[in-house]
Amino acid sequence: MKLNMDRIKHFSRRIREFLRRMATILGECSKSALLGWLKSITCSDNGVIRTQKRRIRTKNPLIKTRKQLIRTKIPLIKTRKQLIRTKNGLIKTRILLIRTIRQYIGI
Repeated sequence: MKLNMDRIKHFSRRIREFLRRMATILGECSKSALLGWLKSITCSDNGVIRTQKRRIRTKNPLIKTRKQLIRTKIPLIKTRKQLIRTKNGLIKTRILLIRTIRQYIGI
């Protein structure tokens, strides 16, 4: 998927790195699978990002569920203690996270 760097200039280095990884990984998925995966992301009040354990089709045969996708591919949110921070604090809502990723990969 095409990365749109101009749109994410204002984010901190860490969140940019996260989005960059996200885009390269999810480039393996179809667009509908990606949107389904994004919809399943939930975020608690303290900024912890979780996802439902549902199957996802990727070209990588090792990755069967979304949880594995998160665990194996995006080390930034591997543990609950690791919070994703933006310039103005945490990404608190699922919608914000989805919007961020979407605008980054141009969906």
